[in-house]
Amino acid sequence: MSYVATSALNAAHHAAMKRGAIPYFSFRSSHKFPGSPRPGLVKKLSTYHITNRKVAEENTKEVLSLSALAFGTVAAVSVSMILSSATYGNPIANLPSQASSTMGKTISAIHESKLVGGGGGGSGGGSGGGGDINRAVTPQHEESCEREKVNGKSKAYEVSIQALQGYRDNMEDEFFVADNGRFAAVFDGHGGPTVSEILKRRLYNDFREHLKSMEWERGNDIDTSKNIPSIGSHNSALRNALKQIDIDILKDKDLRYQGSTAVILLQHESKDGFLTLISANIGDSRAILSKRGNAIHLTRDHKPNDVVEMTRIKSMGGRVVWDSECKVHRVRNLSLSRAVGDKYAKPIVSADPEIRQFPVEKDADEFVVLASDGLWDVMTSQEVVDFVHNQNISSPIRRKQIADKLAREALRRRSEDNICVLVVWLNTSD
Repeated sequence: MSYVATSALNAAHHAAMKRGAIPYFSFRSSHKFPGSPRPGLVKKLSTYHITNRKVAEENTKEVLSLSALAFGTVAAVSVSMILSSATYGNPIANLPSQASSTMGKTISAIHESKLVGGGGGGSGGGSGGGGDINRAVTPQHEESCEREKVNGKSKAYEVSIQALQGYRDNMEDEFFVADNGRFAAVFDGHGGPTVSEILKRRLYNDFREHLKSMEWERGNDIDTSKNIPSIGSHNSALRNALKQIDIDILKDKDLRYQGSTAVILLQHESKDGFLTLISANIGDSRAILSKRGNAIHLTRDHKPNDVVEMTRIKSMGGRVVWDSECKVHRVRNLSLSRAVGDKYAKPIVSADPEIRQFPVEKDADEFVVLASDGLWDVMTSQEVVDFVHNQNISSPIRRKQIADKLAREALRRRSEDNICVLVVWLNTSD
């Protein structure tokens, strides 16, 4: 879109805000890393859904509808795609040029896959402004899941995903889902999208390699149903994978001022069919569990003003300060106290993950929500759980829409950050 067209749209947008046609949003600098501007338009809305329903094997179907919102403020392109389980081509390569350059883009993808990653855009030297949608929805590799069975049957978990760029100039949130929903993660980058992209690309593979290596040393083969690594082995493999990725990122001088959160959910199934949730967290992204309608925190937000974090920071000679403009506490100019990367802030800003375990109560535990702070900035954990329960979640189609509804509710509540939401359904009868 040309500079003239962009200026005209922004002028119309602000005029509409003054008329009360659309809500007014304040545009302060980033809470996490000050200095990054927030434009007045939603430049990209990307929707990714995962279901376990069988998708007919057919070529990509594209339906393009171009419409204008009231007062000519934003032009939006809505693309609906059905991706076959066998064909993953370039679903938007042949869209009209005016559509591909339009500011608002909504991509809805429904497909059957064991491994999906997606989210942010740009690279360290790129222009940002949104991600490669094809890269986000295309499986990178397949992996056998024969070893994971419950009562002799392979179980897959429904996962609903939404990633919105929102009112930010760049998309720095990433997500990753693998192993039929047993592995799910959200990464919220700051200072740039590169670190969160690295985590999305590497963490699951590195975790699996560490797990295989540990079991191989014990004489076990994790690719058979007879050998399921222990919860302790999963914890160690995940910790080692995160540590190695952080070490590698710190070696890159171009990433000195870039970092990312990481919140991960692992589902460990024992030979007897008992399910345990393993949560790992670095930073202020969060995972919660809905237990009979009550929000249970699976992770602890790593904020500079948290009592545990402040004690650790001060013991290392660090200092927590109050940012009166953004209304947040900071350490080394960051509003979080742990992160992957951020070499300039090490070791005070730690990359040590906090890992916890939670046995699952089949009749009580309903779903897990993982999200970046774009959601938690405007909704409490209990508000999120209540919001989900107030929706019609009786069918798979309704459940797959929940992450989208949550993200858009956060946007309606004037969240000023990227918003990435994953909902993992633990106990469904459909």
